[in-house]
Amino acid sequence: MSTILTFERFTVDGSAFRFLRPYTIRVAQDSEGIFSAEDERLNICAYGETLEDLAEMIRDGLASMWGWVVEEEEKNLTPHARTVRRNLLARLVKEN
Repeated sequence: MSTILTFERFTVDGSAFRFLRPYTIRVAQDSEGIFSAEDERLNICAYGETLEDLAEMIRDGLASMWGWVVEEEEKNLTPHARTVRRNLLARLVKEN
């Protein structure tokens, strides 16, 4: 059985960002019960002992990525970071 986590929004320093379509990510579970999820398009690689831990780590990663990639000057980004930035911005709208 495959587990999918779905995210509709996340916050960064009090600002809320909503995905234009719910963001889904496939979850794996190893033989020791650790959950993991990866998405190269948004540069996500997260682990957690529970699904709730994993979801929190993904939300925290999205918020951190906003500061590292989206708020950074484009000239300072690597080609991969520019691609991640475009992928993230194409999926989001700021709510407030």
